[in-house]
Order: sequence, then C-alpha cells, then structure tokens
Amino acid sequence: MLPVLRSPDGAALLRWAPRRPGPPRVRVLVLHGGNEISESPTRWTDPAVLRMWLIARMLHRRIPDAAVALLRDRIRGWNDSGVEAVDDARWAADVLTGEDADVPVVLVGHSMGGRVAVRVAGDPGIRGAVLLAPWLPDDEPVDTALRARVLVAVQGSADRTCSEESTRSWFSRAGLEGITPIRVLLPGAGHAMVRSLRRWDRLTRRGVEAVLRTPARP
Repeated sequence: MLPVLRSPDGAALLRWAPRRPGPPRVRVLVLHGGNEISESPTRWTDPAVLRMWLIARMLHRRIPDAAVALLRDRIRGWNDSGVEAVDDARWAADVLTGEDADVPVVLVGHSMGGRVAVRVAGDPGIRGAVLLAPWLPDDEPVDTALRARVLVAVQGSADRTCSEESTRSWFSRAGLEGITPIRVLLPGAGHAMVRSLRRWDRLTRRGVEAVLRTPARP
C-alpha cells in the first residue's frame, strides 16, 4: 500500500519512493485535470485522476532516482479563481520542498493541472514544469517569476478541448515577458491522452529530464 498524506482541507498526496537506493535526484509532483465548474469532491477513481496515476506510475518506473507524488485535489472544479486547486498544489509542493531543499521539484500537470502548474511553478524550490495539454485561456495571467523556470509544453494536434490555438495567446504573452517554453506538438493526439498514452508517457519523461538538464535562468 502506497503512503497517502492528507491536507487539512481534504487534498491527498499519493507517493512513490525512488526505486534506486539513496536520496532522490528529483521530486516530481503530478497534477491532474478537472472541470471548469464543479464543487464535487475529487475521488481517486475519477478519470482525470486515473490518467495521471498512470503517468505518475510510469515516471516512477522510468526514472529510478525520482520520488514521485500524485496530488488529488479536494474538489474537481476551477470555479472562476482556481484558488482551491492552487492552494492544494502549493500545500503539496511545500511538503516536497520541505523534505530537502537541495532536491529540485518538477511539476507535471495535465489540462487544469497545467494551469495550476503555471500558477505554482514560480514558487521557491520549483525547478520547472511539464504542461500536458494545458488549459491556458486568454485571461490566464503570466507570472514573470516563470522567467527563471524551465517549462516544457506538450500538446496534441487533434486536441479539441485545449487546442494549440486556444493556448496561443498565453504563450505569446509569455514570450513578451521573456518566458520561452520548450513546445512539442504531438501529431494526431487528443486531449485525454488515452489513445496514445505511450507517446505521452515518453514525452513526459523526456520533459522532466529536459527541465533538469536545462540551466535555469537567474
């Protein structure tokens, strides 16, 4: 049974220890997607959580010196401000950065989790983020603290939910602020990642490694 840590607000953190003996080289925090509007409690059996459980398990298998954690948000929705989802992610990130400040933390977020990641990635102790089919609407602000972070964005060419066109404004505004993510377009892939999970797995792992090997800007 994997250890689960619970926050006072109802979020939960499922954790995998590194498969290789010794301290981890990186801590990866995996953030799932959700609904634009929903006050319903998030469950481990929700499809948005299960797909990122698969991603987290893959990272645990493929990066043997990584400590991996999957966050389950307290509720499913963004609900205009995203405050609950962002607070949950910050709680989880604080747990990981508090264990060893010298071990970098990399965020991996899908859809709404990608939106949460760009809100949190500028915080102290975060090295960068891998954004999988991120939900970045026109009104999503650009945090200038991301200039000092490494971002990797992976999007499917057949994504009808969070298409490359729908995120173009955010990436353009980020570029004006000196933020230049590594962007990867996955031909024929949709939003849910299910039909091409192996390709998403591979690109997610490569994204984490790219964050680690790319020098962070001061």
